[in-house]
Amino acid sequence: MQKGGHGVSKEIIKKRYQQSKHNLTEVAFKVDKVMIYDNSKKFTLVYARVKGNGIKNNLSHFPWINQNITFSENL
Repeated sequence: MQKGGHGVSKEIIKKRYQQSKHNLTEVAFKVDKVMIYDNSKKFTLVYARVKGNGIKNNLSHFPWINQNITFSENL
């Protein structure tokens, strides 16, 4: 926990990050509203979909976010 860390190893952080990326894609098709924000600098809306309608899509600027999140299982 030196230098303000929270006591979680880098390996666990990497594992959880990969799991979260996978889970986001899985869950996104089961909910009515999906909103993804970038908070690395300024809190910015990157992607929004409400009831299957794309509201905002700037995912091309964020290649580390799974681009398949934009597709509906129903299409």
